[in-house]
Amino acid sequence: MPTLKKPFSLLLILSHLNAFVLSGVGNAYAVNQEVNTANVNVATNGVLNISSVQDSKSVQMKSSPKSLFSSSVSATTKATTTNIASNLTANNLTIETTKEDINITGSNIDAQQQLSLNSAKDINIKAGYNGSLNESYHKTSGLSLGGLVGIGPLYTSTEDLEGRIKKTAVNSTLSGNNITLNANNNINAAGVNIQADNSISGTAKDINIQNVNNTDTHYSKHKKVKVSLADVLGTIAKNPLLLKKESDGKVSLH
Repeated sequence: MPTLKKPFSLLLILSHLNAFVLSGVGNAYAVNQEVNTANVNVATNGVLNISSVQDSKSVQMKSSPKSLFSSSVSATTKATTTNIASNLTANNLTIETTKEDINITGSNIDAQQQLSLNSAKDINIKAGYNGSLNESYHKTSGLSLGGLVGIGPLYTSTEDLEGRIKKTAVNSTLSGNNITLNANNNINAAGVNIQADNSISGTAKDINIQNVNNTDTHYSKHKKVKVSLADVLGTIAKNPLLLKKESDGKVSLH
């Protein structure tokens, strides 16, 4: 049975051995990892984190046509982020801390027989998320010769922004024939599926279990400006410094 020991932070690695033991005196991190063995034991006296990573992709298309008296800017942006889980699978699986928390985010812990989580402090299990953003932006501005003789506005500008952000929970999962959760402080589970074929037991000061919500947010911005020749002359008469040239619009995503 191989054992890995280091006196500093540890990164869980891929293993297909009959038994896998990981121990250390610092923090232990498993980020987007796959472990599939007969028996797995993970122990540390620091914080133990098993978490997913986010696979993010984005693309933006932009055009800025111009003519003698007008210009426009158009941009469309699409972005996605996908939860990539860590997966620990074994016949018997034990995860333990002797001084700190156990944290599991957007990942899957599966034992065919016994699954045990033992924490010196809290056990925190929460969902990961998939997300998407779709946004369109369009701005036009131009001068009208008719405005010079008082027919209609001299200058017009329109600006339109439409967007949608979706966030979908990807629950963590704990599964096994028998599942045991022991925490000296609290067990906090938000966005987790727990599946025990035979039995499940939990011991803690407080046990908090809750669902998480998906979100779907729409947003928009619309602006229209009209400036007549009289407006321009009045502004210049009051304060010439207030007259300034408007540059092309530019989309900014946060």
